[in-house]
Amino acid sequence: MMGGVKEFPMSKPRLFTSTISVFPFLLGWIVVTSFATPIQIERLPQKLSIPEYTEQIFASEAKVIYRVEPEYTEGARKARLEGTVVLYVEVASDGSPERFRVLRSLGLGLDEKAVEAVRQWRFQPETRYGMPVTMATIVLVNFQLPADSVETEFRAKAKGAGEIFRVMPGNGIVPPQVVSRVEPTYTQQARDAYRQGVVILYVEVAPEGQTENVQVLQSVGMGLDESAVESIRQWKFRPATKDGKPVRVTMVSEVNFSSRPRN
Repeated sequence: MMGGVKEFPMSKPRLFTSTISVFPFLLGWIVVTSFATPIQIERLPQKLSIPEYTEQIFASEAKVIYRVEPEYTEGARKARLEGTVVLYVEVASDGSPERFRVLRSLGLGLDEKAVEAVRQWRFQPETRYGMPVTMATIVLVNFQLPADSVETEFRAKAKGAGEIFRVMPGNGIVPPQVVSRVEPTYTQQARDAYRQGVVILYVEVAPEGQTENVQVLQSVGMGLDESAVESIRQWKFRPATKDGKPVRVTMVSEVNFSSRPRN
C-alpha cells in the first residue's frame, strides 16, 4: 500500500509523501493519494446533492462581495441558542448562490435563516481561461445574541456546544496536528473498473482530537467514497486551540484515488 499526503493552500494543490500538519490557510486541506488493496466497506446512508467527479472549482472560502446578516427565529432567541451553521454552497458563474446543503445544523429554524441570508449574498466569480465558471464553497454562518440578553454562564455553555472555527491567518486559531492516520483502500469493484478520481470530504476536528461529521462533498462512487470516509474517521489529531483552549474546527479533505493497471 502506498500513499501520499499533504496539506496546502486551496489555490495551488501539490502532493508529496510526508507526515502532515495543518497549515493555517482558510479551511485545513488534506490530500491523500491511495493505491491500496481492496477491503469490504459497509455502505453509508445515501446522501443528497452529492456531485459526481467533475471539473467544478471548489473554493474553501470564496470572496463575498455582498453580504446579508441572518435573522434569529423567536424560538432560537427564547432558547438562547448560539453557534454556527455550516453550509455547502454551489455558486453560479455570475456569483449568485444556487444550491445549498446544511453540513452542520443548529435547529430551531436557524438553518433555514442561514440559507435565507446566504441566498442573498453575491460572490466574486471564479474564472478559468478568462471565463467565469461555476464553483462550490463552504460558508460558516454564526449566530450570536447580544451580550446583554444572555446570562454569562449560559452563553459559555451554548457557544461551547455550537461554535466552530475556520483555520485561517490572523484569527488566533492554532491549527490541529495529525497524530495518527489510516490510508484509504481501493474496493474490488473500483479496481476492476480502473475507477479513478478525487473524493472531497467535509471534516470537523473535535476539541478531543477525533474527526467527526465527515460528509462527502464530491463523489467518485464504486465504494471509494465510503473508503475515504472510513479512513478519515480513524485519523487522530492534536486539537486546534484558541487562547490556549481546544476548539472545534472545519477542514476539507481531498482523497485522490489512482488505480494502477494489473500487469
